[in-house]
Amino acid sequence: MDRNFSLGHKFITLTYEKPDVTLDEAAKDYENWVKRMRERYGDFKYLAVRSFQQRGTLHFHLLTDLPNIPRAELADGTFRDIWALGSVELKRIYSLRWWSAGIS
Repeated sequence: MDRNFSLGHKFITLTYEKPDVTLDEAAKDYENWVKRMRERYGDFKYLAVRSFQQRGTLHFHLLTDLPNIPRAELADGTFRDIWALGSVELKRIYSLRWWSAGIS
């Protein structure tokens, strides 16, 4: 992680709106999302983790080295609509301290 991600990179959470998603469906949806993202923003590195929410549905957490996303695309929903299956949360990495929390 330390060699591929740094300050200014992005942390993204992709969440499904619908409650029941199979692992195969989620894998296909995720691959399609990566393809659409690369078509729009160019190539980028990512590290993704698939997990289950408390309500039981899948979601994805990603670290990415995406370039800056235009504010207009964040405001008008263009960035969110690339996922189009639920909510999208985007955070810029401002500190790397939490990466190593609890690791000696």
